[in-house]
Amino acid sequence: MKRTRSIFAVAACVGMFAASTASAAPYILSAVQDQSQSAPESTFALDFFGNGGVRDSEISNTTFGMEIDFDNETAKFTNYSQQIGSISLPNSTGADVETGPITVSIIPGSEPGRLTDNGDGTYDFETTDTYEITFTNDLSMFGFPGQSVLLPSTSFGTLTVNSLRDDVIDGTASMVWEDDSFMLDPSTIDPENPILLPFHYACDVNSVFEAVLAPEPASALLLGLGAVVALRRRS
Repeated sequence: MKRTRSIFAVAACVGMFAASTASAAPYILSAVQDQSQSAPESTFALDFFGNGGVRDSEISNTTFGMEIDFDNETAKFTNYSQQIGSISLPNSTGADVETGPITVSIIPGSEPGRLTDNGDGTYDFETTDTYEITFTNDLSMFGFPGQSVLLPSTSFGTLTVNSLRDDVIDGTASMVWEDDSFMLDPSTIDPENPILLPFHYACDVNSVFEAVLAPEPASALLLGLGAVVALRRRS
């Protein structure tokens, strides 16, 4: 009997959440990397296949924002900031080269991606974004301009809703953004005939989030007018 009641309770919770998000404004989601002992490790990895294998490092901190529109089934990153430890890059001409600490951000302007309701309190999302990877050390020998490189990537993730209170959603987010690219092999002698070093990159991140309803334009305008009136009264 207890098991049956618990199933009904979960179903009711999911139903209440679905009802609360119907015909609602988008949610503004703020996430931080899950640093709890039970959280899966967040890592950034480069796979050079037979030219050096997998090189990875732990991610020390991640924060990001998203706009989640349940009505239109869309998801879009609004900001992204990440700090990663140094990674050693394979060097065919000598010792491996350290990148130094790495920072990651997202280039604004991406189109909204897809959001899928799984019907159990979880939502899958898929977006296409361009990430800017900035290295501490000089990696010009690998053909990187300056100390940063742009990596177009596809992000796949799942949002799990843990609770809903007063139009505030709490939950967890697991995601990976990945794709393929290449860099210049340091053994290249003739720039006109470069030797390329292909690699696959993947960033696995586990986060906790809080999401609140975005104010509707009319509400935001009324709040602004109210603030002006209040200021005038004080003066």
